[in-house]
Amino acid sequence: MQAFPAPNLSSRAKHLTVTRTLLVLCALLTAFCAHSQSPVRIGLFGGVSQYQGDLTGRLFTGRFAKPALGITASYDLSPRLALRGGVTFSGLEASDRYHAKPELQDRNLSFETKLTDFSLVGEYTFFNLDDVRWSPYLFGGVGLFRYNPFTTDSAGRRQYLQPLGTEGQGLPGHTAGKAYELTQFSLPFGAGLTYALNDRLQVGLEFSFRKTFTDYIDDVSTTYADPDALQAARGPRAVELAFRTDEVVPGASYPRQGSLRGNARNKDFYYFTGLRLQFRLGQSGGKGKYGCPVVRQ
Repeated sequence: MQAFPAPNLSSRAKHLTVTRTLLVLCALLTAFCAHSQSPVRIGLFGGVSQYQGDLTGRLFTGRFAKPALGITASYDLSPRLALRGGVTFSGLEASDRYHAKPELQDRNLSFETKLTDFSLVGEYTFFNLDDVRWSPYLFGGVGLFRYNPFTTDSAGRRQYLQPLGTEGQGLPGHTAGKAYELTQFSLPFGAGLTYALNDRLQVGLEFSFRKTFTDYIDDVSTTYADPDALQAARGPRAVELAFRTDEVVPGASYPRQGSLRGNARNKDFYYFTGLRLQFRLGQSGGKGKYGCPVVRQ
């Protein structure tokens, strides 16, 4: 039986360290802001996530929308400018079976992944919510996300794809380069419309995009590897999951090395759409009963 490479424990350890550090920083920021004179808001986000990459041909595909749930902490730097940190838990999914281009449906690749997304953004609100009840807003900043793509093989078993190096990652003479990292940086940005229900509670609709620097969220990017070299290094399962046309087109043969498997020119991205509810904590200098400015009618 072919032996598969052991999990990268150092990579997992690094991810756990980064996650714990960010959670501790968020907790310290929340504790500091709750006792400061500047207002802080604790928020909840609920909505859906969607991925864009080699396995999708439309901006939104309802069957691939995954539930997304997040928590945020916002610190008001001024009446219209805030610093916001948050973490969102969700998933991403797509399949060639439902691709908009019929010629790509026979490629028959698919993926799923759980997603943990951290973000720190500056948020600019166009109108002062101390004076009006609603306002559009824009935001942008930096982020970090964790993913681990997997698929289901022909026997219905879950198979994680990164250790298999399906495009020859890490093999000598292959263009795919080294194995991709499962923790990546991103640039979050987006827009929303928020409404003040009262001086402490706000609800809003938000569209939040993530520009990434990887083309491997879906494990598809460049070209087909040499099947003999791939089998020798990663085993027969890697070859099976690198080329899946033969599952829907009987007798289809494995493409020659260097044949296009994906489009490396465009990086993958993902986005969230949903509602955000924010509750004001702390004090704001004694302007109201809870130290918060009262919204005027």
